[in-house]
Amino acid sequence: MRKEGEEGATWEIEPEELRNLLAFGGALKLEMEAEDMPDLPGFGGGNSMPSADQYLGELQGTVTAEYRGTREEEGAKVAVIHLAVAVNSAKDMTDFFREVMANAEMPEGMDIETEVESVDMEVELEGEATLLWNLAGGHLHSFELTCKGASTTDMAMAMSMGDMDKMDCEMTMVMKNDSTISLTTTAGE
Repeated sequence: MRKEGEEGATWEIEPEELRNLLAFGGALKLEMEAEDMPDLPGFGGGNSMPSADQYLGELQGTVTAEYRGTREEEGAKVAVIHLAVAVNSAKDMTDFFREVMANAEMPEGMDIETEVESVDMEVELEGEATLLWNLAGGHLHSFELTCKGASTTDMAMAMSMGDMDKMDCEMTMVMKNDSTISLTTTAGE
């Protein structure tokens, strides 16, 4: 076993410590724009999709750090820390989507009533990161996480249109992606 501070030393990090990175900026209220994706009737565009800050539940899994020595980076001596990340999260988003549907504007002439019964979102991320720590300044120099992710949304709702009987609908949507999250700090002037 290696001693703390020795090259090759490893330690565990609580998965929740990654929250600010994965949901950077919190709920920024930014509107998403997608030119190739039409608005879903009643969902009202970008404001109807939750931000990462809203859909991430408690992060669970493992984050293992390994100290890989020091090096020079842009004139600064930095500690190199490698992270192996395997985290997941689950959250009940029913109330969020009920509010979205309550405030939704249906296209003119479309008489649809929708009752959101349940919406559950699950997120999984697995990847590696490199954190460079400025030793003289005592602050982050840079961070880059490359990961494979998957999110699963299970939704159940009841819909009624005009004189038709109520229809029960269930939908599961799975999205997978490869992503890179990086940030770099610069010295203030």
